[in-house]
Amino acid sequence: MTATEPTQPTQMANQAPIQQPKLPRRLAAMLYDFFLVLPLVMASVALSMGIRAWIFGSVESDLGTAALNPQLVQLIALMAVVGFFSWFWIRNGQTLGMQAWRLKLVSLDGGPITARKAVTRCLGATLSMACLGAGYLWSLVDSNRRYWHDYLSGTELILLPKPEKKTKKTKKSEK
Repeated sequence: MTATEPTQPTQMANQAPIQQPKLPRRLAAMLYDFFLVLPLVMASVALSMGIRAWIFGSVESDLGTAALNPQLVQLIALMAVVGFFSWFWIRNGQTLGMQAWRLKLVSLDGGPITARKAVTRCLGATLSMACLGAGYLWSLVDSNRRYWHDYLSGTELILLPKPEKKTKKTKKSEK
């Protein structure tokens, strides 16, 4: 961690410190996003298989389909996942799962989420998971509730406040 990184939760001007989300909420958002990104990965691999068959002809494997190299399939899947998360994080700091659970990814330096930070976070998340999830579990013992990949990318997740409920008087005054 550099000397310029804040160690306390992010604080907006004229507001109380923003809360850090707890692990169950983070995992719920991850599960939500998993069900969104899985079909994207499947479609990406299927499209790649179709392109391969179109370019090289119908090369049959033992399974009777145009097979791809396993490492190429892994690379395509990784690119689909990194592209999915990076696009959402750069665009507004939230994936669809994060929107549903009121989480937002913010930069520690106060700037926008750049492509470099988004890709670093994605690759760091892969490392966090590859270590038997230790990078994710780290948030349970970390005073700032950050993952390993938050430290690697200079980002953190924050919990957004609940939206104010509209009352009947508010609805009438809007008309």
